[in-house]
Amino acid sequence: MKFDDMLDNVSLLDVAELRMLASEINRCMKAEREVKTIRAKDALRVGMTVHFVGNKRNPGPHCGELIKINRVNGKVRVGFVTWTVPLASLVIGE
Repeated sequence: MKFDDMLDNVSLLDVAELRMLASEINRCMKAEREVKTIRAKDALRVGMTVHFVGNKRNPGPHCGELIKINRVNGKVRVGFVTWTVPLASLVIGE
């Protein structure tokens, strides 16, 4: 089935079917995020130099030292500031 056909068929679904579809999409996205986090956690070590993109208040790329690895997030020291960043968002770099 092509994507355009799927979009046409979505308008034919009732509310219960749309909720089921949304929960299935969310489940797939969550599983993909968990896999990314596990892979990142395996590759990262404390003391590594990592890169990440900032948030709305402080946008742009940042580079710092990974100082702690938690279950889902890592603590990255950028200058005198420590950021809490999702492990899946960190990129190993120099």
